[in-house]
Amino acid sequence: MKQQSTLKLLVLLQLILLSVSSNYAHALNTTSSIEQLVQQGKVHVQIEGLGCHQGECVSFKLNNTTNDSIYGYVEAGRRLFSDNQGEQDLLIVKELDFALAPNETKTVNGNGFCCQSSNSGPQEGSGFSLGKMTDDNWQTLAQKVNKGDYPLDAIQNAVWVLSDGHDIRSIPAYGDNNTQDLRQSVADMLGIEIPWYSFLYEEDSTRIFSGVANRLFAEVVYSVPRRTMMSGQIHDENGKLVHNFPSYHASAGEHRYYIDLALENFTDGEYTFTLIEDFGILNQQKKFHLGEDV
Repeated sequence: MKQQSTLKLLVLLQLILLSVSSNYAHALNTTSSIEQLVQQGKVHVQIEGLGCHQGECVSFKLNNTTNDSIYGYVEAGRRLFSDNQGEQDLLIVKELDFALAPNETKTVNGNGFCCQSSNSGPQEGSGFSLGKMTDDNWQTLAQKVNKGDYPLDAIQNAVWVLSDGHDIRSIPAYGDNNTQDLRQSVADMLGIEIPWYSFLYEEDSTRIFSGVANRLFAEVVYSVPRRTMMSGQIHDENGKLVHNFPSYHASAGEHRYYIDLALENFTDGEYTFTLIEDFGILNQQKKFHLGEDV
């Protein structure tokens, strides 16, 4: 029993030592990228999907073919190519450090997001190649996600905005400052103005992204000089009132008006959201469009 406890302790110490050594080696810039290690024949890698399309969705089975310890990393910004042309490639967005003892084989999981929205999601066990490092905006986005903390759906839609030309309104905004920061960064990359609203989309069992917007979300900052009854309305492009939001009282000062609007009864076209004080005083107006490619 004592020998088993001692053996377990030695194994644990070895794992801790490898982890500490890996972090130390990375800090000293003595680690190598997965591509370098594979090209040098020091590491053999087998990459497989875990059956999901975002977050921790891919595994790397790593085999150290040398008699030395190896410290390496999978780079944020690497695009893994799917072996199945009908399934989506994956963009790695979180740098993944690893340490391998001499001749060791281990499996580590990586953080990635699909980047071909018209294809199906990777199945469990689907194969991938190392692919290539992306460039320009893709790299900028991957590095931002690598250092930040954002909701999975926000990251996924941000990736699709760059990879598939999705409308930036597909990046959801729910009053979360991190998500707003991500949306603004993508808008800056594309050189466009950030929209004041965003969409949610219908779910489709046959594909990951339906492309059919079914809800509009937004938050509108406003201020009033006194306690005021606030009313929200939507008019179509002909000026016809098509939706009334419930009215409520707001105290003097700055507030946020939250919009959650189902779109199934709206046709394509331009609409105007109007925020009114005491049923007659215009506070502000904002336009939005339905029916454009999203």
